[in-house]
Order: sequence, then structure tokens, then C-alpha cells
Amino acid sequence: MTRSSLVLLAIFLMSLPAAAQRSGSTPRTGSSRGGSRSGTTQGPRVSPDEPVATFEGTVSGVTHKKILVDDADGNTMDFYTTKKTRIFDGDKEIKASQLKTGDRIHVEAQRHMDGTVDAVNVRTVNVRTVKPPAEKH
Repeated sequence: MTRSSLVLLAIFLMSLPAAAQRSGSTPRTGSSRGGSRSGTTQGPRVSPDEPVATFEGTVSGVTHKKILVDDADGNTMDFYTTKKTRIFDGDKEIKASQLKTGDRIHVEAQRHMDGTVDAVNVRTVNVRTVKPPAEKH
């Protein structure tokens, strides 16, 4: 192979990931998410030392794979649930199915290189409402 052929080959190979991103496809890595999602793959995980991102919002939906959360700006965020996801109501651990639309939650999440976000810890946020004192008649 000539030097110019090698340069062209190198440029072509470096452009493949960008072309895949533009087309909306994600390179397959062979590892499946959380073991329970056979047939789906994820991009490389961020470093285990990567800080956990935190979010707060209102539950707008729950499926067996993810929790949908509306933030204060009206954006909907998708958090994937895995077998490592832990969900708490106070000190009590609960299942994702026990979250209800409208619940306020705080989510600690792990962001992946492919843009997906896994929920690590989810905690309900108790919104205290102050009741006005009862009127005396």
C-alpha cells in the first residue's frame, strides 16, 4: 500500500464514529445493560470514579425499564433502571412500580458515554405543606 492510500484509509476509519452518530445508530459493544435487557446494548461506561450526577423533579411516568422525570424547566429526563438501582421512600426501600406520577424525587445517576443515564439511587422528596390554623368560630 502506498503512503497516500494509508492516509486515506486512516481518515476513513476515523470518520466512522462521527458518521454513525449522525445517522442515529450507536456502535454495538457486545455488553447488555443490567443483564435483564437482552438484545439491547450500551456504549462504554464512564469511569467508576466519575462523580454521580444529581437531579430533582416530578415523576411523569414509570416503566419496567425507566423512570421519566420532569424538571423545573419542563424538560423530561429518562433514567434507566438496572438491577443496581435502589429506590427509597424515607428509609424504606421500594420498587419502581411504587412511584406514582406527580411524586417529587431526587435522583443520583450515572451518565454513560452514549448519553444514556442510569438511576443509581432514587429518593422521594417529602414536600411539606403548611396547613393554615383552623379558624375558631
